[in-house]
Amino acid sequence: MTSYECGSLTVAVAALLISIFIPLSQFVYAKTRRTSLRIIPFDRCPLLLHFGDSGSALTFKFSLACKGKPCIVRSIRACVKSDSLPQTTFLWESLMPIGLNWANAGAQLIQMNTATLAHPLLLNDTSLQPLNIVFSRDDPEWNVLMCRRRELLLGLNRVSDISLASDGSADELQLRDLREQMQEKSLWIAGDYTLKLKILFDADGEYEKEFKFALNEEDSNLLSRNAVLMTSAANQTNYYSAMLNVN
Repeated sequence: MTSYECGSLTVAVAALLISIFIPLSQFVYAKTRRTSLRIIPFDRCPLLLHFGDSGSALTFKFSLACKGKPCIVRSIRACVKSDSLPQTTFLWESLMPIGLNWANAGAQLIQMNTATLAHPLLLNDTSLQPLNIVFSRDDPEWNVLMCRRRELLLGLNRVSDISLASDGSADELQLRDLREQMQEKSLWIAGDYTLKLKILFDADGEYEKEFKFALNEEDSNLLSRNAVLMTSAANQTNYYSAMLNVN
């Protein structure tokens, strides 16, 4: 075999090996890559505590960074606990918009609110997804109180605010009792809390991160007073919420 033939054979074998090695290495690299997630809270008051028609709930604003490999986020859960509150799990309910939309109607400013039901999210590799998520929980006892509230308010034939009535009528006594029961159902009592976000992604992936926040006495009392608005004959839709920072 001549030197030319040996050289040609060597080049051919090398080309064959390279053609096999490159796709194989790409396949191995793709299989060994892992999804890496990171939660980055918004800077200013990313946490909002609610106590309203749906009971105790919370809204958390953060960005979700994905690196290494694309993934599908199946669910996001918020677990909250404190000295006075055993660990309570809230499931994501809706995705609120990040931007603010409003319109001017003469001298009046109208804010237009939209929301999307929580659904699986596709995160691409090296992406940053801002989220504004409302977390709530199923509470059968609270649902019973809300049914009782509707029945009482529908049965009233008054125009004035029921919360200001003091005639000692049966309706007023029932509403006062209902109001006290609703206030007792508020989970947001002054104190220090731990918030753990748990993200479930792909088939069996999990990512968790803990945050700390504190609720003062004033905010706790104001949240509890929302029960007065909920048992009012006036059609109240806006309730007090506590804006908090997290550590």
